[in-house]
Amino acid sequence: MTDLLIIFPVFLSFLTGYGLIGVFFRSENLSVGLRAVLGLGLGLGVSGHLVFYTLVFGGKFSAAVVIAAHILLLSALAKKHLSGTKARGQPMVPLFRVDTSQALAGLMLLLLLITACVYASHFPWGGWDAWSIWNFKARFIFLGGDRWQNMLDPVLWRSSPHYPLLLPLINAWAWSCLPAPSATGPLAVSLIFLGLTAGLLSAGLLRLTGDSRTALAPGLIISLPFFVKLTIGQYSDITLGFYLLAGVIVFLASEKTRDDRLLFLAGVFWGFLSFTKPEGTVAAFLLVLCGLASLMSSGAGKGRRARALLAGAGLAFLPTVLFQFFYSPGNQTYVNGLLDGHGGLATGRLRWAAAFLWVELTSGKWNGLWIILLAGLVLSGGRCLRKDVLFIPVFLVLYLTVVLAYYQVNAYFEIKWWLQVTLHRVLYSLLPLIIFWVFYSLWGERIEDRG
Repeated sequence: MTDLLIIFPVFLSFLTGYGLIGVFFRSENLSVGLRAVLGLGLGLGVSGHLVFYTLVFGGKFSAAVVIAAHILLLSALAKKHLSGTKARGQPMVPLFRVDTSQALAGLMLLLLLITACVYASHFPWGGWDAWSIWNFKARFIFLGGDRWQNMLDPVLWRSSPHYPLLLPLINAWAWSCLPAPSATGPLAVSLIFLGLTAGLLSAGLLRLTGDSRTALAPGLIISLPFFVKLTIGQYSDITLGFYLLAGVIVFLASEKTRDDRLLFLAGVFWGFLSFTKPEGTVAAFLLVLCGLASLMSSGAGKGRRARALLAGAGLAFLPTVLFQFFYSPGNQTYVNGLLDGHGGLATGRLRWAAAFLWVELTSGKWNGLWIILLAGLVLSGGRCLRKDVLFIPVFLVLYLTVVLAYYQVNAYFEIKWWLQVTLHRVLYSLLPLIIFWVFYSLWGERIEDRG
C-alpha cells in the first residue's frame, strides 16, 4: 500500500506544471485537455530539474527539500494568480474548467491504457537498460547521499555514465514519499508518459485542426503491442518522444496564435528534451535550429519571437550544460572508426545501417504502421511540406542523418548487433511526432488563427 504514496509527488508535479501554464501563459490559447497534458509533462520536467539542482547545490537528494520547493513554488503561483485577477478588476478566473468533450476523450484514453497497465504488471522491473542504466541511476540518486556522483565513475561504463539524467531524476522524485525504492515508481512513470503522449496527440491535434477524425491518432500507438512493450521497458525513449512532440505542438500553437509566451514554453519543452539522453540532446539542438529558421522566415516580429524561443530553451538547457561540462565522464563506448586501415572512408557500417533501416521499417512487429503513415503523407497531396510544418520533415531528415552518421563513425560496437538492439528505439521515439505530422497534414487546413 505504501506504493500508492507515489501519487503525491506526481500530483505536486501536475499542480506545478498546470499552475505555471495557467499563470504565465495565455490559457485561452490551449484547450483544457491540452493544458492538463502539457501541465503534467511540464511539472515532471520541473520536478526533475529541482531534484538535479538539489544534487548540485545541496550535495545530495533530499525529499523534504524538493517537496518544500514545490510547495513554495505553488504558493508563489497562487499568489500571482490571485493578485493578477484582482489587479484587472475581474473575478478570479478558475485555473480548472470542466470540458465535457475533452473529459470523454480522456476517459476513452484511460480505458485504452488499462490494457497497457495489465500488460505492464507482468514486467515490473522493465527491460535490460531499465535496471542497468535508468533505474540504476535513480537508486544512486535516491540512496547514494553525498556519494551520488559515484554512478558517473567511468568504471561503470556499462551503465552509460555519460547519459543525461532526466528520467532517473523523475523516478527518484516519484519515490520521494517512500521509505525505499520500489519497482512501482519507474513503472508508473513510464505508463504516465505513455498516457501523456497519447493524450498529447489527441488534445494537440483536436486543438490545431478542430477535426474529430484526429481522435484516431493516439489509438495507433496504444493499440500497437510493440510500442507498449517498449514503453513498459522503462527506457528514456518515451520521455524523449513526449518532450519532442510537446515542443512541436506548442510551437505550432504559438505560430497560429502569434503568442510569444507559447514560444517560450516550446523552448522549455525542447530544453527538457535535451536532458533525456544523448539522442535527445541532438534532437533538441536541431529542433531549436529548425524552429529559429521557421521563425526567421515568418512575418513581423520574428526577432522578438526568436528571442522568446531561445529564452525558454536556454533556461531548460541549463541542467544539460552543467551535466556535460561538470559531471559527465565522457562517452566510454566510443571508438572513431571513420577511416579504415588503408586511410579511406569505411562504408561497410553505413551500408548496414541504411539497409537495416529499411528492414526495420517493414518489419512485422510494427503491424504495417510505417506503410500506413507513408500512405497518409501521399494522400496529403503535398500539404505535409507546406510552410508551417516544413520544419518537421527537415528535422526528421537531419536527425536520422546524424543517427546514421553516428552508426558509421562509432566502431565500438559490432554494427549488426548495435542496429538490432537500438534502431527500433530510435524509430519508437520518433513515432508520435510522425503520427502527428501525418494527421496534421491531412486535416490541418482547418486550423483557425485565434490570435
